[in-house]
Amino acid sequence: MNDDVKKERLKSFMDKGYLLSPEVFHLNEFKNEFLNFMNTRIISKEKPLVIGGDLYDSVSKKAVSGVNWLEFEKSKVLHEKGKTKRLYLSFLELITGEEKKEEISTVIEPVTEKKKIINSTDIEQPVVVKETSEIETPPKTIEVESKNTVQELVVSDPEDKYPMKLVKNFAEDAKMRQVKDFVFHYKSRYEKIKNMIAGRQEMQNVISIKRAYGKDKGESVALMGLVYEKRITKKGNLMIKLEDPSGTINVIFGPKIQESSAICLDELIGVVGTTSEGFMFATDLIYPDIPENKKVKTYGEDVCAAFISDVHVGSNMFIEDRFLKFIDWLNGEHEDPNMVELSKKVKFLFVVGDVVDGVGIYPDQDKELTIPSIRGQYDRCAELFGMIRKDIKIILCPGNHDARRIAEPQPALDHYAESLKSISNMTLVSNPATINVLSNENFEGFNILMYHGYSYDYYAANIESIAQEGGYDRGDLIMKYLLKKRHLAPVHTSTLFVPTPEDDHLIIDQVPDIFASGHIHKSSISKYRGVTNFVSSCWQHKTEFQERVGHHPEYCMVPIFNFKTGDSSMLDFSGGLNNES
Repeated sequence: MNDDVKKERLKSFMDKGYLLSPEVFHLNEFKNEFLNFMNTRIISKEKPLVIGGDLYDSVSKKAVSGVNWLEFEKSKVLHEKGKTKRLYLSFLELITGEEKKEEISTVIEPVTEKKKIINSTDIEQPVVVKETSEIETPPKTIEVESKNTVQELVVSDPEDKYPMKLVKNFAEDAKMRQVKDFVFHYKSRYEKIKNMIAGRQEMQNVISIKRAYGKDKGESVALMGLVYEKRITKKGNLMIKLEDPSGTINVIFGPKIQESSAICLDELIGVVGTTSEGFMFATDLIYPDIPENKKVKTYGEDVCAAFISDVHVGSNMFIEDRFLKFIDWLNGEHEDPNMVELSKKVKFLFVVGDVVDGVGIYPDQDKELTIPSIRGQYDRCAELFGMIRKDIKIILCPGNHDARRIAEPQPALDHYAESLKSISNMTLVSNPATINVLSNENFEGFNILMYHGYSYDYYAANIESIAQEGGYDRGDLIMKYLLKKRHLAPVHTSTLFVPTPEDDHLIIDQVPDIFASGHIHKSSISKYRGVTNFVSSCWQHKTEFQERVGHHPEYCMVPIFNFKTGDSSMLDFSGGLNNES
């Protein structure tokens, strides 16, 4: 190829804002359509500045998305200067979709030098060098008992009449997160939810987006992909950009598909429709959702569970006298014999986060605290929960006011809450967590999903169908919405999170029998496709902060679930406070 052609190639790329590396500039078999590939296959607003060999090879084969190109080019400069390969290799894996191994250079110092350093004996130990890969593939199974993964631990005594075990519990594994952790985290989420959607009858003939472009106009297709962006067309229809590993396509939803208004960014959905010159007109929308034929379970004995959250011990707005009335009832102290009889049936108490008010959660909070230290708040909390009779199993997860990181999944309470750990009938779990109760050889038991609900703020404000029906006061609608998505925070920005490469712990992979939440300080009981949903109220009067942000709290309401009948009820311990508010 002559120099004039190469110079013309260089000029055409520079006119579009790209620089060619020497290896790409001198390619003899350069693809003339590559400049067009850069515009159509780089799926992001930002574009790379320098086109190197790895980028040329990848974009020639497939679309590339999810790359911070500025950081990629910084990592490449560091790599070329010999400072680090690790970050650059992580980016290459994201771009190429292939595992990149870093060559390990092994230097073994003379044994005599080692002796000088470690003062060893004359017996020389063999040196074993193990070559490892910087970029690891995610494990094939997550049913491994280890930190930072799913754990199944028997909590109750095997002879216990009312057994309980942790089915899914997050244990912290403190480490520096890298690009590959985010990559594997999202890959794990994608594969799990993809399998849920692929099992639907409507998606039996699903194809890739790339193949959809080869279909005839008007031909019916089924696609699966992530929602990359959404907007309203001039005619008032919703149009989304759907993305899968093979490419993107614009999908238009007509007004007949009413559920399309609930589509959120970053979620994985299935779409059935017809193709039309680079577009797709949707005729059906498929969410992962809860199976319609979910079996409703019942237990042979009259056993109940109570659900509370947002106690906020330590706040000057904590309604301690009413909380003590609740404890008295659990202990069988009540003027109504029927209430005493009901209290005897309670064998489980689920506490779904924000057990204390915390410290430094919002501006000027220190002016509203009766207990200014976080450890002191937990000590008082332990005194209160320690009053509850010992045959009730107490399961407690943290919330955003508790002394844990705010990013989810939150590990179980540990530091500052030693006094809670000393309560013999209390089990501290992560947020979220799944607990199984009442299982035996002949019965699989009930799975209870506990999630405090920090992501609810986003969906109450940003999902039109929820906002119009009451927003923050409609926890039942938020829970139904997330069950349909099979994820507790499907939008990337709806909660702070820490990536866990083995598994996304916010996926609702196991369909629960009970879904218990709090956070919004407004109680509700609802059902969706066989799942009973509880939102607990709070034990704290309205604060100035809640007044400013427009919250309407409800006080001292306790959902009760009967495992024998499957019935739910709401007990009011407010003493008339809710009528006054």
